[in-house]
Amino acid sequence: MGPVMLVFYPAAFTRVCTAQVCDYRDRWADFDEFGLTILGVSTDRPEKQASWRASNSLPFPLLSDPDGAVISKFTGTSRLMRGRAHRGNYIITQDGVIRYAHTEKVDLMRRGSDELLSRLRQLQGQGRLSG
Repeated sequence: MGPVMLVFYPAAFTRVCTAQVCDYRDRWADFDEFGLTILGVSTDRPEKQASWRASNSLPFPLLSDPDGAVISKFTGTSRLMRGRAHRGNYIITQDGVIRYAHTEKVDLMRRGSDELLSRLRQLQGQGRLSG
Protein backbone atom coordinates (compact mmCIF):
# COMPACT_ATOMS: atom_id res chain seq x y z
CA MET A 1 0.00 0.00 0.00
CA GLY A 2 1.26 3.46 -0.87
CA PRO A 3 0.51 6.86 0.61
CA VAL A 4 -2.97 7.89 1.76
CA MET A 5 -4.77 11.18 1.38
CA LEU A 6 -7.41 11.81 4.01
CA VAL A 7 -10.05 14.18 2.68
CA PHE A 8 -12.18 15.71 5.43
CA TYR A 9 -15.39 17.48 4.43
CA PRO A 10 -18.39 18.87 6.32
CA ALA A 11 -21.31 17.04 4.68
CA ALA A 12 -22.31 14.84 1.79
CA PHE A 13 -24.77 16.21 -0.77
CA THR A 14 -23.63 19.81 -0.34
CA ARG A 15 -22.44 21.98 -3.21
CA VAL A 16 -18.79 22.55 -2.23
CA CYS A 17 -18.26 19.02 -0.89
CA THR A 18 -19.69 17.51 -4.08
CA ALA A 19 -17.49 19.75 -6.25
CA GLN A 20 -14.47 18.72 -4.18
CA VAL A 21 -14.92 14.94 -4.39
CA CYS A 22 -15.97 15.07 -8.04
CA ASP A 23 -12.80 17.02 -8.83
CA TYR A 24 -10.76 14.22 -7.23
CA ARG A 25 -12.86 11.60 -9.05
CA ASP A 26 -12.21 13.29 -12.39
CA ARG A 27 -8.45 13.27 -11.74
CA TRP A 28 -8.45 9.77 -10.27
CA ALA A 29 -5.96 8.43 -12.85
CA ASP A 30 -3.51 11.23 -11.99
CA PHE A 31 -3.73 10.49 -8.25
CA ASP A 32 -3.43 6.76 -8.95
CA GLU A 33 -0.06 7.30 -10.66
CA PHE A 34 1.35 7.99 -7.17
CA GLY A 35 -0.19 4.82 -5.75
CA LEU A 36 -2.30 7.13 -3.59
CA THR A 37 -5.31 5.86 -1.69
CA ILE A 38 -7.95 8.54 -1.13
CA LEU A 39 -10.25 8.21 1.87
CA GLY A 40 -13.09 10.69 2.40
CA VAL A 41 -14.10 11.35 6.03
CA SER A 42 -17.11 13.14 7.53
CA THR A 43 -19.59 12.79 10.36
CA ASP A 44 -22.31 11.63 7.95
CA ARG A 45 -23.95 8.26 8.61
CA PRO A 46 -22.64 5.31 6.56
CA GLU A 47 -25.92 5.07 4.63
CA LYS A 48 -25.68 8.71 3.55
CA GLN A 49 -22.03 8.24 2.59
CA ALA A 50 -22.87 5.16 0.51
CA SER A 51 -25.70 6.95 -1.29
CA TRP A 52 -23.54 10.02 -2.03
CA ARG A 53 -20.66 7.85 -3.21
CA ALA A 54 -22.94 5.94 -5.59
CA SER A 55 -24.70 9.06 -6.90
CA ASN A 56 -21.33 10.62 -7.82
CA SER A 57 -19.60 7.41 -8.99
CA LEU A 58 -16.72 7.99 -6.59
CA PRO A 59 -13.87 5.47 -6.99
CA PHE A 60 -12.67 5.88 -3.40
CA PRO A 61 -14.18 4.94 -0.03
CA LEU A 62 -16.02 7.37 2.23
CA LEU A 63 -15.68 6.79 5.95
CA SER A 64 -18.12 7.77 8.67
CA ASP A 65 -16.81 9.32 11.90
CA PRO A 66 -20.13 10.09 13.63
CA ASP A 67 -18.65 11.05 16.99
CA GLY A 68 -15.80 13.03 15.39
CA ALA A 69 -13.03 11.06 17.13
CA VAL A 70 -10.75 11.03 14.07
CA ILE A 71 -11.88 14.44 12.85
CA SER A 72 -10.93 16.03 16.18
CA LYS A 73 -7.35 14.78 15.77
CA PHE A 74 -6.99 16.33 12.31
CA THR A 75 -9.24 19.21 11.26
CA GLY A 76 -11.49 19.70 14.25
CA THR A 77 -15.10 20.73 13.92
CA SER A 78 -16.77 23.94 12.86
CA ARG A 79 -19.42 25.80 14.84
CA LEU A 80 -20.57 27.42 11.61
CA MET A 81 -21.11 23.94 10.13
CA ARG A 82 -22.95 22.74 13.27
CA GLY A 83 -20.19 20.51 14.63
CA ARG A 84 -19.19 18.98 11.31
CA ALA A 85 -15.61 18.56 10.13
CA HIS A 86 -13.61 21.45 8.81
CA ARG A 87 -12.52 20.79 5.24
CA GLY A 88 -8.95 19.49 5.06
CA ASN A 89 -6.47 17.34 3.18
CA TYR A 90 -3.67 15.24 4.71
CA ILE A 91 -1.14 13.21 2.75
CA ILE A 92 0.35 10.46 4.89
CA THR A 93 3.12 8.03 3.93
CA GLN A 94 2.62 4.31 4.46
CA ASP A 95 4.79 4.52 7.60
CA GLY A 96 2.44 7.14 9.09
CA VAL A 97 4.37 10.36 8.46
CA ILE A 98 2.17 13.33 7.57
CA ARG A 99 3.82 15.02 4.57
CA TYR A 100 1.08 17.51 3.76
CA ALA A 101 -1.54 18.99 6.04
CA HIS A 102 -4.00 21.68 5.14
CA THR A 103 -7.19 22.64 6.95
CA GLU A 104 -9.32 25.34 5.37
CA LYS A 105 -9.91 28.45 7.46
CA VAL A 106 -13.15 29.02 5.52
CA ASP A 107 -15.14 25.85 4.86
CA LEU A 108 -16.39 27.17 1.51
CA MET A 109 -12.82 26.92 0.16
CA ARG A 110 -11.19 23.67 -0.96
CA ARG A 111 -7.88 22.34 -2.27
CA GLY A 112 -8.17 21.47 -5.93
CA SER A 113 -6.61 18.51 -7.71
CA ASP A 114 -4.00 20.65 -9.48
CA GLU A 115 -2.60 21.93 -6.19
CA LEU A 116 -2.61 18.49 -4.56
CA LEU A 117 -1.03 16.79 -7.56
CA SER A 118 1.65 19.47 -7.64
CA ARG A 119 2.39 18.78 -3.97
CA LEU A 120 2.52 15.02 -4.64
CA ARG A 121 5.03 15.58 -7.48
CA GLN A 122 7.11 17.77 -5.19
CA LEU A 123 7.09 15.17 -2.41
CA GLN A 124 7.94 12.40 -4.84
CA GLY A 125 10.82 14.44 -6.30
CA GLN A 126 12.19 14.96 -2.79
CA GLY A 127 11.91 11.25 -2.06
CA ARG A 128 9.45 12.00 0.76
CA LEU A 129 6.33 10.31 -0.57
CA SER A 130 7.24 6.68 0.10
CA GLY A 131 7.45 5.31 3.60
